[in-house]
Amino acid sequence: MNTRRFSAFLTATLAIGFVLAPVASSAATKKKVTKKKVAATTAPAATSAPTTAAPVATAAPVAPAAPKDVVIAIVLPSSKDDKAFSQSGYEGAAAAVKKSGGKLIFQENVAVASAQEAIRNLAAQKPTAVISLGGQFADAIAAVAPSFPDVQFIGVNGAKTGANLSSWSLAEGEVAYLAGRIEREYGLGRGRTDLLVLWPSVQPRQKAVIELKLIRKAPAKVEADGLKQTAAYMDACGATEGHLVLFDRRPKRSWRARLFRRVKRAGRRRITVWGM
Repeated sequence: MNTRRFSAFLTATLAIGFVLAPVASSAATKKKVTKKKVAATTAPAATSAPTTAAPVATAAPVAPAAPKDVVIAIVLPSSKDDKAFSQSGYEGAAAAVKKSGGKLIFQENVAVASAQEAIRNLAAQKPTAVISLGGQFADAIAAVAPSFPDVQFIGVNGAKTGANLSSWSLAEGEVAYLAGRIEREYGLGRGRTDLLVLWPSVQPRQKAVIELKLIRKAPAKVEADGLKQTAAYMDACGATEGHLVLFDRRPKRSWRARLFRRVKRAGRRRITVWGM
């Protein structure tokens, strides 16, 4: 999942969490049971038996709102299975709603020109909240929100707010560290690999060592030394992948001869060798 897709998934999930929190809080408040009040025992008179007043009846506790009452509507700029931004936002919303036991309704392939109509149609179904996925819908959701004061509106990647309108955005450059990152000249023991690619959000956690070499002469030796070095770095950091990139700088070498891909073994390690 690339950074933009990860951002859409995370933002939609967090936005729904923001909506559901007040519902859960309200349900918890309603769940409190009033303690039974018992009238004090009357002191016995000298000539009569002691009497005790009957307990005061209390109202039955109000049941909390059922999860099925939570309905989330989301407006998507493209198809919910576009394998990109819309799909990730839809899947994030669906995952959050499924966990809460609520319901998700949506409108896909919404153009900016028809955004107000799409948002209004969803809001008319009286959902708990309407989410617009994309800053291009900021004006549309801000225009519709005042007409439905009992519905919460959330604009993803927007900046407008109101009595029932919130805007959510994530710094994608920072979120990228959750999706993955590239370390340069990464220290491993007494050596340093040229590049180390990490995907911390993938389980089991994936690491790839990428070692770069220049070939000016003795290509076989450069490749053999590079394979040995790459394997050692893989062992040092527990990498799941290893790549050796060979830049052939010898004069009069055709691109057909320079460009290749092959898999070699270095001990127990399989390393992909790329010719450039």
